[in-house]
Amino acid sequence: MSSPRSSLPSHSRYQDFIGVSDEELSIDDFDSVYEAVRPLSALWKSIAISLRLRISTINRIEDYDYERHGIPCWRRVCVAVKEGGGDPALADEIARKHPLPATTGGATPHPLPPLPVAFINVSDKELSIDDFYSVYDKVRPLSACWRQIAISLRLRIDTINRIETNSRGDAISCLQKVIEYWLKKDYDYERHGAPCWRRVCVAVKEGGGDPALADEIAREHPLPATTGGATPHLLPTTTGGATPYVSTSSK
Repeated sequence: MSSPRSSLPSHSRYQDFIGVSDEELSIDDFDSVYEAVRPLSALWKSIAISLRLRISTINRIEDYDYERHGIPCWRRVCVAVKEGGGDPALADEIARKHPLPATTGGATPHPLPPLPVAFINVSDKELSIDDFYSVYDKVRPLSACWRQIAISLRLRIDTINRIETNSRGDAISCLQKVIEYWLKKDYDYERHGAPCWRRVCVAVKEGGGDPALADEIAREHPLPATTGGATPHLLPTTTGGATPYVSTSSK
C-alpha cells in the first residue's frame, strides 16, 4: 500500500500528526486557521518560528521558505500549536477536525462541534452604509485595535493589508475604512453573515477587547420582540467562549 501524498519535507517532527491533512491551505483559509490558533496569540513568535518564517521576516510577517519547509496545511498548524504554542491538547483537537482524506473505504471526516452563538438577543437586522456613523461613533474609542476588529468582522486579509497601506497606518483612518468595507459587504458575507449590531458586539468584545462596550451596544440594539414564539434568526456561529447577551434591565 502506497503512502499518502505529502507536501511536507521528511522530518520526524511531523510524525505525531501523520494522519492529519496535508492538503495545501491558501489565504482563503485564513479565518479557519486563525480561529484555531487564536487562543495562543501570546505565543505568536514561537508559532512563527515553528512555522519556519525567516527570522528577518517575523517582524514583517511577509513570507517563508515554503519550498524548503513545506506548503501551509493543517498538519503544519498542528506542529506549530504543539511546539510553538505548547498546547498538545489543542493540537490534537485540530488534528481530529482535519484528518487526512481517506484513500479507501470512504471514511467520514470528524465533524466540527457546534459553537455557541454570541449576543443572541441583539438585533440581527442587516445594516448598510447608511448606518456608518452610528457604528463608527460606537467603536471609535477602539481605533487602536482596528486590525483585530477587522479580522473579527471577517474582512479579507488582503483588504486589511490594503487599508493599512492606503491609510499609512493611521488608526482612525483605518477603522473608518474597515467599517466602510464591512457595511458595503466587501467580504464573504454569505459565509460569515451580513452586517448587523450583533456582529458589531462580537467584534467589540473579541477584536476590541472591550466587553463592557459590547454589552452597552447590546442594550441599545436589542432583538425586536417577536410574536407566537418565533425563533430569532441565528447568525453564523462565532468563536468559543462568547456568551449570549441577556438583558437584566427592567422596564
